Amino acid sequence: MKENNQAAEIQLSADNLQEINSALAKIKIEGERYPEELEKRTGL
Repeated sequence: MKENNQAAEIQLSADNLQEINSALAKIKIEGERYPEELEKRTGL
């Protein structure tokens, strides 16, 4: 828990955020988040 709380204190620079966003943009999302039956339970 202590490590989780310390993570909230991390500050990212604009360059850090750009690098993260560039990496995320390269990830291809495939399929659904949940199987249909489970998604019905989420109410989404």
